Amino acid sequence: MLRKAREWLQSKVFYTAWLVIHIAYQLQLEIRDFLRFNLRYASKRLLSCFPLYSPQKELADFVEEVSKLPKVPKHLAISVIPESQESVLSMLLSKLWPNQLHSSNINNNKKDDDLNEINFECDGVNLQTVAKIVAWASAANIPVISLYDYNGILKTRYKELGSYIQEEIIQDFWAVEKIKGAIEPPVVKFHNVHKTNGYTNGVNGTKSRDTLHIFVFSRNDGKPNIVRAVKDIYVDKFERNSNNPAVPMTSEEKLIDENTLDSYLNRYNGWSSHIVEAKTEPDLLLILGNVKSTLGFLPWHIRLTEIHWLPSLKRVEICDFLTSFYKYAKCQQRFGK
Repeated sequence: MLRKAREWLQSKVFYTAWLVIHIAYQLQLEIRDFLRFNLRYASKRLLSCFPLYSPQKELADFVEEVSKLPKVPKHLAISVIPESQESVLSMLLSKLWPNQLHSSNINNNKKDDDLNEINFECDGVNLQTVAKIVAWASAANIPVISLYDYNGILKTRYKELGSYIQEEIIQDFWAVEKIKGAIEPPVVKFHNVHKTNGYTNGVNGTKSRDTLHIFVFSRNDGKPNIVRAVKDIYVDKFERNSNNPAVPMTSEEKLIDENTLDSYLNRYNGWSSHIVEAKTEPDLLLILGNVKSTLGFLPWHIRLTEIHWLPSLKRVEICDFLTSFYKYAKCQQRFGK
């Protein structure tokens, strides 16, 4: 009896110790990011007093630096972690006052259209900030972007997000047009969302020389899609053959390999062969937040993907973006050789 009580007490002590260490580590990360962000903000406010500095010039310098890199990702993935899930302080407050925090995040569906248009934030994800980050990637000539959030907020509000992205791209275009040598800004096109009105980029029928291909994913597109693909492979290759024994399957048709599963998953995710730039595996995955986890981001498609962590969505800046590109350009991918 005493032995069981001692073991139970030890387990509780170890659990409490690990919990305290985890909370302390997360808090120091948040404090570090908070101080770094405010220091940068103060320095930018001081620099704005001088005519040589402006956000447009900062963006132009970013594009110029990226153009000098030996390699730039052709397929960029961005994982957005809501503040309520990423911040230890937010999680502790949600435990103490769940009703107040929950009520503050609920969108009132009875608001008129004018109020809905200025509602940038939804469940801790600021759509305008996400749009600004996508516009940075577009300025760096990245043709394919995959956006991911665990709860599927971006997928449900992709129309609003697309409008914000197009606005940000148009605003940034005039700052970088001379460096990029482009005639007009790229058009935004979503691929793996349920389109109801032919939405492309907020302006139906608009044509452009360049297209920014955007895919939006959630946790339902990760492991659940692998299970779905296995079931569909079984139905297509074995169940239908048993129903029609007169036409036996060849050995090649019975073969299930990596390419077979890959083709099924690409079909679910909307990656099609006619999009040349849309490789099935992102070259670089940027996770915005201090949660050291991919949070279920398409496990089948990040086998060779470089993964970098950036500050949270509300504190990430273009210099953080550029630092990740520097690291990616220096990385040597040997693919197991």
